[in-house]
Amino acid sequence: MPMDEFRLKFDSPDGRYSVLVENDGASCWAYLIESDRGNILKDVFLYSPIESREDFNKVAMAEGATPVLINRYASESAIIDSLDTSSLKIGWSSTSGSFSILYRDSPIAAVYADHQRGFSKALIGSSGFGEEWDENRYKQNFR
Repeated sequence: MPMDEFRLKFDSPDGRYSVLVENDGASCWAYLIESDRGNILKDVFLYSPIESREDFNKVAMAEGATPVLINRYASESAIIDSLDTSSLKIGWSSTSGSFSILYRDSPIAAVYADHQRGFSKALIGSSGFGEEWDENRYKQNFR
């Protein structure tokens, strides 16, 4: 049974950005938002609250539905079907516009100011969902 949908908002220490974490019941994403304009600057796939699918449902996507993660891009840790929202936290980098999402104090995704797509432990390879996790890049930006 899919978990409840939710939205969480986190503000950056400098007030320039917010991160919106949104689970719509089909997938969970984080969005970097410019605080003064409300523009979405970047996004990153966090996890799937439901089992991944074999193929995209192009009809549903054409009608505006969020894409469900498909098997060929899903890592072993892609599915989180039960999550307490208090276990999600944001780690802000000293580089403005870079952040990581922590689940139970471990990073699961990150967005970097110098890279257009987000990186996620839920992903294999590169796709419309984002980039596969890069531990070295994470350590250079957050440790």
